[in-house]
Parts: sequence; structure tokens; C-alpha cells
Amino acid sequence: MAESAGVGVTRFTHHCKRLTNVTPMRYLTMKRLDLSKKILQENNELTIAEVAYMCGFATSQYFATVFKKHEKCSPNTYRLKYAVNAVDCV
Repeated sequence: MAESAGVGVTRFTHHCKRLTNVTPMRYLTMKRLDLSKKILQENNELTIAEVAYMCGFATSQYFATVFKKHEKCSPNTYRLKYAVNAVDCV
């Protein structure tokens, strides 16, 4: 990311933290999770692995672990709860 922005890693991290209040990798993970939630809500035909790869996660297992840590439920549970009545996972 820093290279594509034309700055060094330290400078990029500094600016990213100032703008978003999180590290670049944390920001990227949050954006990937946001996209995955949208896909899970809108597309029941895709497998969890397909959603994971579409959102840039290297493996579906890592995706499920990160998703569960942040959403307090599995991607499948999130999909089912959203499809039934759109309630939070908590």
C-alpha cells in the first residue's frame, strides 16, 4: 500500500493512523469484513470460502476466525440471522 502511494512504510502508517485512527492493516481488515457482510447479506448462493476469497482473505479458515472475533458469530450464523430478521449477532 505504501509503495502504491509513493511513500515509505513508516510515513504511510503515520498518515493512515492520523486519518483513520487505526493501522493500515487493521483498516484493510475492517473494510474486508464490511464487504464480506454485504456479500453474505445479498448472496446466499456463494460459499463461505468464495466470500472469503472475494474479500481478499487468504483462507476461509482465517476469514471465519477474524469474522467471529469481530462479529461475535460465524459467517454462516450471520448470514442466517440476517436472512431471517436482520438482527445483530450479539
